[in-house]
Amino acid sequence: SSTSALRWEVGAVSECGIREWNEDSYLIASNLQDALNTKGGYETVWRDDENHQAGLFALFDGHLGNHAARFAAEKLPQFIYD
Repeated sequence: SSTSALRWEVGAVSECGIREWNEDSYLIASNLQDALNTKGGYETVWRDDENHQAGLFALFDGHLGNHAARFAAEKLPQFIYD
């Protein structure tokens, strides 16, 4: 089996706009399977290839509060899995 030499370095920066606080949220899951496992109750997503690793990266723009952006960042991995 072959493995990739590619390694990811991931970060995020968010800048406050005209409001007093930042309403954006982001999701960084460089290993989606590990992110799902921390939530508990999820089976292995990829059974065929033990070397397979998928990531999930998303930015959610907050509007009139950060509730929807935070909710989306917290629930998106579960929504994709289901």
